[in-house]
Amino acid sequence: AYLGQGRLKEAEQLCRKAVEIKRRDSGEEAPDTLNFMRWRGVVCYALGRYEDAEKLFVKALEARHRILGDDNPRTLILMRHLGSLYSKMGRFDEAERLLVPALEGHRRLLGDDGQETLDSMLEAAKFYRDRGDYEEAETLLLDALHGYETELGSDHPHTAQLPETLEI
Repeated sequence: AYLGQGRLKEAEQLCRKAVEIKRRDSGEEAPDTLNFMRWRGVVCYALGRYEDAEKLFVKALEARHRILGDDNPRTLILMRHLGSLYSKMGRFDEAERLLVPALEGHRRLLGDDGQETLDSMLEAAKFYRDRGDYEEAETLLLDALHGYETELGSDHPHTAQLPETLEI
């Protein structure tokens, strides 16, 4: 709730406590511990604390790879988060090695119109835009926009924000 309200510092404190509690009660690599690590990483990313976000994403992703495998949706989501972070940091080679397989995996598991597939399309499109590959970015952004309109409707907040992203 705090994250959606823009109360990022409070969200980060809550996620930090949740990780500590889950780590103590369930273990370092328990699904809930890893999930709260991911959310804390998302909040750190939103706060511009990229190194903290990277550490959290990498640790959780390594565990998810080991426990769930490469083609698990939870693993693919973490790959997308870390790839998006690397793109934001200008580390395009690392970003591509995560974002492209995450998108391919989501397509394989969920089809082109699955919510996670659409989110992966959007992040891959932002990566291509930031790297200067505008044709690939535009194609993916338009595909994502069409998918969001179909799945969520054109009035949904997620769909409504996409035209701003389309300005490449």
